[in-house]
Amino acid sequence: MSEISFQFYRGLLYLPISLVQNGGELILKSCIFDTGSAGTTFDTDEVSKIGIQSTPQSRLKRLVTVGGYQTVFTSNVKKLILGEVVIENIEVEVGNLHSKFGIQGIIGTDLMRRFDWEIRFSDKVIVLR
Repeated sequence: MSEISFQFYRGLLYLPISLVQNGGELILKSCIFDTGSAGTTFDTDEVSKIGIQSTPQSRLKRLVTVGGYQTVFTSNVKKLILGEVVIENIEVEVGNLHSKFGIQGIIGTDLMRRFDWEIRFSDKVIVLR
């Protein structure tokens, strides 16, 4: 079990996530919890800071978004850390997430289905089981 504090802003839940790759760790403080997103996606500019980039092994995907379509690539990340939970060797999507809401990443249902999530708005805490 792990508790993660979140921020609630403009109707969105923002959680911090850490990614470990190539000997570096990147803390992303503005990742949204999005039940409408099938995949967990991170912003290209952010993850490039720890060397995550498209490779010949990356798959390209075309996603349907509110604003139309977007092409992303897949990447295997050594570690994704949510609170005290560490997930090793996880495939994520990487694309352009620049938005006026400051979103650095999207937690999609591919990651959500690994846990039971208890959202406590009164405490601004999410509990992972």
